[in-house]
Amino acid sequence: MTKKLKLKRIPEGRSGHFSIIHRYHPHLYFNGKYIRYTGAMLIDNETMWMSDGPEERLTMSSAVRWCPNNADVLIGGLGLGIVPRWLEQKANSITIVEFSRDVINLVYDYIKTAKMKIIHDDINNYLDKTEEKFDFVYLDTWPDLNASRLDEIVQLKKLAKNVLRNENSRVICWGEKVVRKAATEV
Repeated sequence: MTKKLKLKRIPEGRSGHFSIIHRYHPHLYFNGKYIRYTGAMLIDNETMWMSDGPEERLTMSSAVRWCPNNADVLIGGLGLGIVPRWLEQKANSITIVEFSRDVINLVYDYIKTAKMKIIHDDINNYLDKTEEKFDFVYLDTWPDLNASRLDEIVQLKKLAKNVLRNENSRVICWGEKVVRKAATEV
């Protein structure tokens, strides 16, 4: 059984047009009740790309559930580094591809371990060019779950299938089910 890790919060900071800020939410409604929560948020100018709140963690939990033990993992999008930290105990290696040098500057030094490596690149370019193979791929390179993201998700999944080690390897995209549902309602 994997021991549940208490994640250290990334400190507030700014690099280029990205910032990490901490905000107190006195009445966050989650899982049928109100909770008090102080959360970190990754912001690009006015766009919140990610938070470490319970609702966001819930949407990322499939990464841990579906990742096999001793897997070579590829993660598209560093964000606040939650998914790499969650998978660190299960993974053999974790390759993180992040487009923004600013996000790398703000986050990577606080989460890195010997199992992790960071690559500064666009995930589309990396998936198209790499010859590495992975047991598990987790993609989260968009800031919201709008129906308009469906084409992006479909294209990324198609590219990611080229880097899967075998037929048991899996690609998971953050929020894919929500985006697909939203796309059918448009």
